[in-house]
Amino acid sequence: DSRAAQAVSVMKKLACLCLREFPNVRAEQFERSHVPIAREDHTYLEMYRQFVVLCLKILSEKQEPEVLQSFINALPIVMMEGSVNSREATALKYYLQNLKSTNLPDRLILSIRTE
Repeated sequence: DSRAAQAVSVMKKLACLCLREFPNVRAEQFERSHVPIAREDHTYLEMYRQFVVLCLKILSEKQEPEVLQSFINALPIVMMEGSVNSREATALKYYLQNLKSTNLPDRLILSIRTE
């Protein structure tokens, strides 16, 4: 299907963008801490969060195995901060349901709020 192929193409380009823009992103950078972080670090982390949201929206639009694989390749860390009743949450659920138990990431950060 051409929409799936387009989604895969976009995710591959996003994976390249992620490697270039977020080469050193680590899960511990997103842990809540009482230590204040520098403004540029906060901006960097917020940009990555928005990048993840974009990727989740693409995955929510086309839940296909090829798109999922491209999603996995694009994101070194998967996170969601938001409502369980969102498109992003639906995509995250699809991602989690289709992970192989042997490939379970230690890079998943989940913060859910109820509305």
